[in-house]
Amino acid sequence: MKEINIEELKQIQLQILLAIHDFCEENNIKYSLADGTLLGAIRHQGFIPWDDDIDICMPREEYRRFLKEFPLVYNNNISVISMDRDRQWARPWAKAYDTRTLIQENTGNNKPAIGIGIDVFPLDEVPNGDSWIKYDKLRRRIFFFFRTKALKWRKGRSLYKNMYMVAAKIILKPFSYRFLSEVMDKYAQKHNGKGHDYLFECCSGMILNRPFPKAAFDTVTVKKFEGHAVNVMTGYHVCLQNSYGDYMQLPPIEKRVTHHDFVAYWK
Repeated sequence: MKEINIEELKQIQLQILLAIHDFCEENNIKYSLADGTLLGAIRHQGFIPWDDDIDICMPREEYRRFLKEFPLVYNNNISVISMDRDRQWARPWAKAYDTRTLIQENTGNNKPAIGIGIDVFPLDEVPNGDSWIKYDKLRRRIFFFFRTKALKWRKGRSLYKNMYMVAAKIILKPFSYRFLSEVMDKYAQKHNGKGHDYLFECCSGMILNRPFPKAAFDTVTVKKFEGHAVNVMTGYHVCLQNSYGDYMQLPPIEKRVTHHDFVAYWK
């Protein structure tokens, strides 16, 4: 199989994003760029120069409809996988991927084998204030267990961290990736439908520091990403502030690194 280089990788991800954009526009499904991709669109009008992935997000009801209505294969080469669609999938978010490609990830959580893709995260309703702090503390602990189980021994990591990781994996051995994902997914949806006015990417990650108002995602607006029109939540400013603070300020040079941890191939 022929290995895919970084520039090819970005172009494949971009084409997936544009296909998802077209599908969502055709079916009136609300989505937004998310996390570093959202930051990239606002600050760089495309990929963050040292980044190499694309993330999008949807409010939970839009996410459910997206998974229900997206065909098994779209545009001949794009599929979406999620826990609802595949019993082997063990992540509490979905991924849209190119069926012509294959990735080999440096984690234990790499089944089923799929291709280069973009993550699709649901956004869930959450409380604010002290109730949020209590909820988020356990949420982060669950996600820590999930992430730790997927880690592998790595030479670049300190001996202490590697030994800690091994001990944690032994403790977590009775629990499958799928089980931990289901726990995370259930906990993420704990506060939905209870009248809360805030949203959060509860099923994953540590980037967001606090929830943002639902009103920020009442509507979407168009921004340029690598020269193409895509959707972002109209209230992106508050979301990015919560995640990055002064998000237009570039980070120190030593932090401008990619988190790429897989090898990709053409089938």
